[in-house]
Amino acid sequence: MAKSSTIRHRLSKLREEAIRSKKILEMGAGTGVSGLSILLSDENVPKNVTFSDFDPAALDLCRQNCELNVIDKSRYRIQPLRWGSEQLPDDMDPELYDTVIATDVLYDIAS
Repeated sequence: MAKSSTIRHRLSKLREEAIRSKKILEMGAGTGVSGLSILLSDENVPKNVTFSDFDPAALDLCRQNCELNVIDKSRYRIQPLRWGSEQLPDDMDPELYDTVIATDVLYDIAS
């Protein structure tokens, strides 16, 4: 087996184990592109995706992108989340998620 096909196979297996039928939390969702690509995939479809970000403008754009691209609204939710805060939102239990992805976690609005 060629090295590239081995890597492709391993990535496919990882995606299957981490995504298929899982509850996903995307941190730093921004526009939601990463979570949407997972949510709209033809294979290894997650149970649902929670898009989170601290920036209200980013969450508004994420919401618009989800509304335009996802027919079943029960498969996603949009959640403000400030990292480093001692308190999680009341309706956000970390035990609810099987997989966490970190998308735009180094973005600095000041730079």
